Amino acid sequence: MFHPVWLTTFESGEEEYPLRWYGLAAICLALFVGQIDVTIANVALPSISRALHATTADLQWVMDAYSVVLAGFVLLGGGLADRYGRKGTFIAGMALFGAASFGAAFATEPWHLIAARGIMGFGSALFFPPALSILAVIFVEAERGRAVSIWASAGGIATVLGPVVGGLLLGSLWWGSVFLVNVPFTIIAIVGAALLLPTSTRPGAPPLDLGGAFFSVVGLTGLVYGLIEGPNRGWSSPLILGSLALGLVGVAVFVLWETKVEDPMVDLSVFRLGGVSGGGLAITMNLLAMAALLFLLPQYLQYVAGESTVTVGLSLVPFGLTFMVLAFASGRLARGLGVRLVLVGGLVVMAAGTVVLAFAPDLDTIVAVLIGTMIFGAGAGLVAPPATTAVMNALPTAKAGDGSAVNQVTRQIGAAFGVALAGSILAVTYTNELSSSLAGLSSGHAAVADASLAGAEQVAAATSSSTLLDAARDAFSSGYTRGLLVPAALTLLTAVFVAVVVRPTTDTDG
Repeated sequence: MFHPVWLTTFESGEEEYPLRWYGLAAICLALFVGQIDVTIANVALPSISRALHATTADLQWVMDAYSVVLAGFVLLGGGLADRYGRKGTFIAGMALFGAASFGAAFATEPWHLIAARGIMGFGSALFFPPALSILAVIFVEAERGRAVSIWASAGGIATVLGPVVGGLLLGSLWWGSVFLVNVPFTIIAIVGAALLLPTSTRPGAPPLDLGGAFFSVVGLTGLVYGLIEGPNRGWSSPLILGSLALGLVGVAVFVLWETKVEDPMVDLSVFRLGGVSGGGLAITMNLLAMAALLFLLPQYLQYVAGESTVTVGLSLVPFGLTFMVLAFASGRLARGLGVRLVLVGGLVVMAAGTVVLAFAPDLDTIVAVLIGTMIFGAGAGLVAPPATTAVMNALPTAKAGDGSAVNQVTRQIGAAFGVALAGSILAVTYTNELSSSLAGLSSGHAAVADASLAGAEQVAAATSSSTLLDAARDAFSSGYTRGLLVPAALTLLTAVFVAVVVRPTTDTDG
């Protein structure tokens, strides 16, 4: 009786899967669309602000709703895939991501878009974890390294193309097109997965750690909400103090829960190993600095420097190219020089690139941006793979799952806090430096101008005040510079920490 190969159940260690290379294309497409979405969305932030009258805090939530939900549920998504089927979970996640992308494209209020981004994050939490698990199942060990390299290159290509595609779309279409473009990719990935991938589960998968997932989301959301809304509501506001307190309690309960539950989301004891703590912090800082840069730079270039969306997209190409090239070379460098040296060097280079970009307003802006993004991309590329190597090599094979968990969670935490931190520094600086220029405006106009630079543009046009617009741009530039200098300083501190705790070779336990 005919039995389609894609309906066959394959488990790790079984025979070669005949459609493996075609199936890899569907897996790569999922990573591609997930990665390209982040860079495209950042380029669109100024357009979103103007169209939806979104404040700086709204824009922070547009990016962080995705990262917070993804960070909170990515391990739970892996557990669901292992227990109930990786292929089905992968397809469900892609379908949810595509549907939410469609909804985001036609949002009419900031909160509509924020909600859609949160759903997109949950969809990503469902399809990212099973992607690598499926890859490990359909490829035998001899071919797995090549397949992983191809899979990783899809993310690199998306990083390069994202800003360019975003700039071109925004140059001719409305802001929602940057989300609508996800839909055809997800449809193709879903059809490809349904026809080309086998079904698989993890035999003896442990129970789902629902408590860990709940407390991680509560802790992360409480802290991020406090950071984002603090500049607007006041740091002494009961709501902000309560949110930060809830976040801290949530984190504390999460740590306690994970140390007591029989099958935790993450075995926190692995952080006692220097390779795990150092590599994990390097991953977090890599994504924190990158998220801060991608949040602030497109806004500065469009709002203050007056560049077009196409120019903004092209200005980020050096970042993507150098990141991709150095990421490929970093493995060989780590084998020759040791993980610690490459990690520390990459973090220092990242910090240098961030500083160059921070002072772009005082230099030849576009030249400084091109140089800065190139340097930053090189450093980020040097950090990303060796940081993962440091985590994985510090653990025995039996703990490989915990190493994967550390890599996934630290990435999303870094992305979430990068946007929250940079945006809050920008908001505080902008408000403080613009306050004296708001005298004489009506309370309504003052509130609009104080909320964002896009708002200041509207008020300046309505009142024919070029002085207000100049002051707002100067205030934004100051916030932009400070918003990048803080991640640069944190990156250097991380380099010092890594130099202390990570051993110099790649084959130790850290």
